[in-house]
Amino acid sequence: MKFSRTGSRLMQFMCALPLVFVLAACSSGGDGGGGGTTPAASPSVGVFIDSPVQGLGYNSTPSGLSGLTNASGQYNYLPGDTVTFNLYGRSIGAAVPAGPVVTALSVFNATSITDLNVVNLSQLLLTLAGGAPASGNAIVLPANAPPSFPATLDFSAPAFDTSFLPGLTLVSEATANTHLQANFSTLSVTLAGSGSVTSNPTGLNCGATCSADFSNGTAVTLTATGAGFTGWSGGCTGTGACVVTLNANTSVTATFTAVPGNANLTVTKAGNGAGTVTSSPAGLDCGATCSAQLVQGTIILTANAANGSTFAGWSNGTGNANCTGTNTCDIPLTVDSTVIATFTLNAVPVPVTANIASGNGGGGTVTCLPNGGVVPCGSYLPGTAMVLTATPNSVSNFTGWTATVCSGTGTCDFTVTSATTVTANFNRPILTVQVAGTGSVSSNPPGITNCTANCSAPFNKGTVTLTASGTGFTGWIGGGCLGTGPCAVTLNQNTTITATFVAPPPPMTIGRAGHAAARLANGQILITGGFSSATLTAPALDTAEMFDPTTNTFTALTGRMRSARTGHTATLLPNGQVLLTGGQIDTNNGDGNNSAELFDPATETFTAITATMTVPRGAHVAVLLPNGKVFLAGGFNMGFTDLPFAHNTAELYDPATQTFTAIAATMTSSRSDHPAATLLPNGKVLIAGGEGPSNVILDTAELYDPTTQTFAAITATMTSVRGGHRATLLPNGLVLLTGGLTFFSSAPLSGNTLSTVEVYDPTAQTFTAATPTMVSPRALHEATLLSNGTVLLTGGVNISTNSAIVHNTAEVYRP
Repeated sequence: MKFSRTGSRLMQFMCALPLVFVLAACSSGGDGGGGGTTPAASPSVGVFIDSPVQGLGYNSTPSGLSGLTNASGQYNYLPGDTVTFNLYGRSIGAAVPAGPVVTALSVFNATSITDLNVVNLSQLLLTLAGGAPASGNAIVLPANAPPSFPATLDFSAPAFDTSFLPGLTLVSEATANTHLQANFSTLSVTLAGSGSVTSNPTGLNCGATCSADFSNGTAVTLTATGAGFTGWSGGCTGTGACVVTLNANTSVTATFTAVPGNANLTVTKAGNGAGTVTSSPAGLDCGATCSAQLVQGTIILTANAANGSTFAGWSNGTGNANCTGTNTCDIPLTVDSTVIATFTLNAVPVPVTANIASGNGGGGTVTCLPNGGVVPCGSYLPGTAMVLTATPNSVSNFTGWTATVCSGTGTCDFTVTSATTVTANFNRPILTVQVAGTGSVSSNPPGITNCTANCSAPFNKGTVTLTASGTGFTGWIGGGCLGTGPCAVTLNQNTTITATFVAPPPPMTIGRAGHAAARLANGQILITGGFSSATLTAPALDTAEMFDPTTNTFTALTGRMRSARTGHTATLLPNGQVLLTGGQIDTNNGDGNNSAELFDPATETFTAITATMTVPRGAHVAVLLPNGKVFLAGGFNMGFTDLPFAHNTAELYDPATQTFTAIAATMTSSRSDHPAATLLPNGKVLIAGGEGPSNVILDTAELYDPTTQTFAAITATMTSVRGGHRATLLPNGLVLLTGGLTFFSSAPLSGNTLSTVEVYDPTAQTFTAATPTMVSPRALHEATLLSNGTVLLTGGVNISTNSAIVHNTAEVYRP
């Protein structure tokens, strides 16, 4: 909205001014103050001018004075308060310092009565009061707001006067304009020259704002700032502060006479040399002060090189500093300017020293290559490109540089700037031996002797042979060594080798052969029955014991089997119990047994099963199938001295019903005398060796397919005939077959007990002899896979000419 200044001005009021939102001091308190709260201290009063308004809300803080302006338009405040005004609780403008006079321009931070906020407020107040009041009277607001009065007032809205409230038409802009022009005058300042003028009260800040409106009667003080101020003209004279009491539009001119200004001059020093730059006139001394604000005019810069350096010249000037060459730099300074002064170091050779260090008898040489040539290290001009190469002797390694200019184990590349020392470290390789378990390791050549824990020693590069001493040595880890023989390591770098010793299992609580073992869910091994005497009439045992792999101990169980058994089987069932089937009551004329019982690991007790096998079986096999049933096959039903009847039949035990059911198909050969059997990864069952028809010990094998319940012969044969041996599925999917007998005769006592082992590959269906042999020859023993992937071999008998020894020992096979 635009307004022109027309019409006469109203008289100034001391305490109640027209609708110009000016607060004028009237008294220091008492009955003349505005309405509202009154603290203990006597308040001052002021007037809010658009013109004095009765019924306008106010709130002075921090004093807490608040209420409505009185009939003279006055409000209360204390010195230091700020005050906010509201119309029926709706905020008007911002908080301003409280004082005798507060204008509508103040609360809206405006400098002109043409400000949209000021005009819209004037229109609203005049409308609510029913029009402009008579000269000298206050605007009187109704006690209550009109119906549907807006919750907030946006005086900056361009359409405020036309859309303020439906049904309420505001007075015209012209009416508001006339009202405002009657109460304010304009003070205008013109600047002649370079300077600035500010006002008190605030409003003018010339340069930027050179015209502002003030309420009539206001004494405005103008202050001129700037070099060369020569005085006021128009509304003021002289060179002091200009005080104008406004009752009409007034113009003032502030005159400044131009004087030389200042400009910034900055010098940057560059190069590898040293020196100083000074200015004339003084002000810049670089050295210490490399940037200064100087009076505009001719500035002469002079560069002085330090000893050992040369001033190379000026460059890269900006502003007025267009200098080159090595003479003085003359600058007609009128704007901020910069220039670079370059100093270079005079060429003087400096030493490069190469040292050699070793902590363990190593050695080598260092060569220096300055600018591509090979010479001993010496003194070189700064800027020389150096390449140092370290070469170890035949027994050492170069392990790195110690220097500020390079690191690592490559060449040491740097550019000479000052005296430099570089150290090349050469060391013999270190061999570290770690002993796991109980044993010792020694080296040849000497250096490590009877190492029992963690030992390290430097050796010449080459071959070092390590030898392990002690029981239970299982092999080497690291250094390219395998097996249990001496470890010959080719030592070129620092190397760590571990020697592992594992204590062999202790003896069982008693010697056992023909016993049965099963790994329980907790990883312990249940060992049951068997016989402990080497005589032909040895009775079967009803005792049992437990092996704990974590403590490497055997412990006898208190509970006894429901029946003494040897040549029986033990199979872990899915419910955690162990099924024991068949066997003999002694080793002489002991018929096969058709009974079965269960071992409960929770109570460590044995319980007989009512159901019996479909036929008596001793020295047979039993394997848990993937469907949870137990496959039983082969065996015999007569003792050693009678002609055994070797079975070619098989049956299944169902743990859910505790019943045995015959399988219709028969094996490709009858097999007794402890053939070996195990479940393969493909779900089939391998059955190998044992005693066949006519008491012949077999080297043949066959597969049982649980899906079709059929048997099929394997073309390949074992590397040796075996009876009384064991088969164990290894974690790698191969089957380990251990020990057994190649023949047996009871009169006279004779036999050949094997210590050899072989491996069956289910994929290739082949048998291959394995290199290691058992510590002791064993037949009628047990071989049980432990949780760590090793195989525990327990007990068994070693039969030879006129000799039979029942073992109480155990050993471990490590794949």
